[in-house]
Amino acid sequence: RSLKLQFLYFIGSANMPYTFFMMVGRGDTPIYEQEYQPDPQREDKSQLKHFIVHAALDNTDEAMWTNPSFFIKNVDRFNEFTISAYVTPGYVRFLIMQDREPSDSTKNFFAEVNELYLKVLLDPFYQVNTRITSPTFKARVTQLLKKYFQS
Repeated sequence: RSLKLQFLYFIGSANMPYTFFMMVGRGDTPIYEQEYQPDPQREDKSQLKHFIVHAALDNTDEAMWTNPSFFIKNVDRFNEFTISAYVTPGYVRFLIMQDREPSDSTKNFFAEVNELYLKVLLDPFYQVNTRITSPTFKARVTQLLKKYFQS
């Protein structure tokens, strides 16, 4: 099968909304990831999403020096999936892969996640550039994913 068919097989129908969010710290260290699928019975067993998002990191690194904004609307594209990025002042990259074109909701999502991330940084027990394991952080990111990407 083609790569596109294999990926669609793992994540399900192309008609169903799909969003994969990842935060990448310095040294390309993944510090948080979450996918949003409205259908709780379907699981994604594919690691392909990680390769697609990590491949977009090179484009993000190039674009962040030429783009005056923190938000980079179209960093990369894989078949019908678009990857957008947000680069914090501390050079932590937020990447989102979605099966629709990025809009203002993507930009607003990144801004609100940045606020959540700043609160994590203020936690004296959090070590910078390590995985975020807080259940509260996960719950709030889930709320934001539903708020901005539920069709």
